[in-house]
Amino acid sequence: MKRILTCIALLFSSYAAAQTYTVGVEKDNFMPHFGFDEQGQYSGFARDVLDLFAEHAGIDFVYEPLPVADLVPALAQDKIDFKYPDNPKWTHPESIADAMHYSQPVVEYVDGVLVSPRRKGLGLDHLKRLAAVEGWTPR
Repeated sequence: MKRILTCIALLFSSYAAAQTYTVGVEKDNFMPHFGFDEQGQYSGFARDVLDLFAEHAGIDFVYEPLPVADLVPALAQDKIDFKYPDNPKWTHPESIADAMHYSQPVVEYVDGVLVSPRRKGLGLDHLKRLAAVEGWTPR
């Protein structure tokens, strides 16, 4: 956890003068990484890590849930101070991509494909269709 806080600290170091920052977050549920609880509050691993950093740094975060497509424009228009999550491999308009700065990864995970039990072990030759989250590109 100390390494994560150090990486996030580097990201926010140039913004130390202000006390409250708005973090644009995806208005989706992708638990356990992030989502919204019964009261509509941003929750999950990402919230825990960001709140822990804010406490450590003596700052406050306000979370602004937005549709994924609205996050980069909100960042470009200074409506939010930061965007979470993000990745330099994700496509962004050139007008903002060059100005974006990234921390080290906060979390790493491995994606996979789920198949029905009757297809277990058949291999890629038998995979005919693949469902993906809208806007995501399987590689």
